[in-house]
Amino acid sequence: MYADNRHYREYQRMLVRLHAMIAGGEEGSKQAAVLRQEMEEPESRLSSDEILRLNALSGDLAMIHGREIPDPDVVRRVPAAEMPDRLRRAFEREDWNEMLTLLRADVSKWWRPDQVAYMRSRAYLALDELAPAIAFMDQAARRNDSHADYPALAMELLWKDQEYDEAYRRAKNYLSNSATPPRLVLMAGTIVSRYAERDHAPIDIDAVVAQAVQRMDHALPQESAAGVLFAGYATLGLLAARMKDRDRAEAAFVKALEFDVPTEHWLSARALVIAELEMIQGGELQSPAERALARQLADICVPNLYALAA
Repeated sequence: MYADNRHYREYQRMLVRLHAMIAGGEEGSKQAAVLRQEMEEPESRLSSDEILRLNALSGDLAMIHGREIPDPDVVRRVPAAEMPDRLRRAFEREDWNEMLTLLRADVSKWWRPDQVAYMRSRAYLALDELAPAIAFMDQAARRNDSHADYPALAMELLWKDQEYDEAYRRAKNYLSNSATPPRLVLMAGTIVSRYAERDHAPIDIDAVVAQAVQRMDHALPQESAAGVLFAGYATLGLLAARMKDRDRAEAAFVKALEFDVPTEHWLSARALVIAELEMIQGGELQSPAERALARQLADICVPNLYALAA
């Protein structure tokens, strides 16, 4: 994979930052000029194929600031009448490079801009290129602010990219906003549950955990997807356990076990929920063993919810 090259990754992250600056009206700023100069060093270490690929990414990123122009080579190669079927086949085969290529034609007759951005995010994620995956998921959220899964997925991508502080910052903002949709509240809660189990949790974590519990209590009855409900109640149990609220934690874990999602990921998470519940019922709340198990469960609940939302 191209992402295996650290110089490629470094240049790619800088390129994403540059396009974000352009979108923010800073194209001619001193900071942008400095960034362009810094990009020269990793660029000098790239192969011609890597440079071609990053140039194509730059064209994709132009959608962030409304300058996207269809690639004439792709338009010429793929007849418009074939495009819907080609897009479907690329998705079904998980041919993500082909998907990215096809999206460089004009697909506006079939997909909305938010769907194009979302699919680009999915493609770059599958290729292990997280910086553009985050940028395009954020763009999908900007293009369609009624789709709660987009900002939820963006938080998980940030976490996957080890941008823990930014994921936590966003989660806090969503939890403090009374207008945040229920699904996004649940995803924010799972981010908080993971962040709370880190070795050096922030000083505000207890207040944020309490807020997350309150918001999730109201959001969960509004959710209908079994997988999301399982992950949501399991997370609620973890947060309640963090607060040393044994009764609430036990009730949440019992509720989580009511939902069946026949996947391998769910089976693993379910086994951890059962083990966590047994430890709490056995009087081991806040013991070192229970806290270690809680960290395992927190780490598996977020990807579970993310995969179901995706």
